[in-house]
Amino acid sequence: MDNRGDNKNMEQRNRDVWMTTQRIETLVDGIFAISMTLLVLNLDIPQITGVVSNDAIWNALVNLWPKIFTYGLSFVLLAILWHWYPFPRHL
Repeated sequence: MDNRGDNKNMEQRNRDVWMTTQRIETLVDGIFAISMTLLVLNLDIPQITGVVSNDAIWNALVNLWPKIFTYGLSFVLLAILWHWYPFPRHL
């Protein structure tokens, strides 16, 4: 009985399993999603002392705008990197 044919089939199946990128792509998608979610943890709820009015809320939001801008910019940059991540594989 010749097992060479079975060995070749097994080698081909092993090669096919290792050549697929679906699992690594899923892992990368998860890493990007988690990192984009963790960005929001840097945003704090502003503490308003005294009377809560529209002016006090606007002042608190104006003081918070650098963090909001940084969050938005980081989120957009990660989204762009995530979108273009598989691009080099298609060259």
